[in-house]
Amino acid sequence: MDIRDYNKSLKLFTIKKSIDSSFFTTISSPGYKEWLPTSSKYVINHNTTVKNIGKLERPILKSVGRPLNISYVGTITNLDVNLQLIHELQNNPDYFLKFHGDGMINEDIEQYVKEKEIHNVSIKGRYQKNEEV
Repeated sequence: MDIRDYNKSLKLFTIKKSIDSSFFTTISSPGYKEWLPTSSKYVINHNTTVKNIGKLERPILKSVGRPLNISYVGTITNLDVNLQLIHELQNNPDYFLKFHGDGMINEDIEQYVKEKEIHNVSIKGRYQKNEEV
């Protein structure tokens, strides 16, 4: 899990349960610990660059018998990066990609997913107040 900003929509999610279920949770500064639930799973990473990406360890994922949900929550940007991720995981039954948010690239991603007949990706637009639980 990667948390980059505080937003009231985080109340929609059982954030503690999500953090506890994650392999690790990335935050961009220690200040996030002030409003996030206590956890030993936080990794601080402000911005990974090409220079230091080789220092990252590849996580060992355990199969849990169901798809691993990878969610992108917020303004959707970085078309090339997201298309590469979608390409790498396309129709792999072990993964499901969920994009929640608005962005100038939403239609491009939707078109790519449709053209390539990719079934393990969903794209949902901007959070609406009436969707609160």
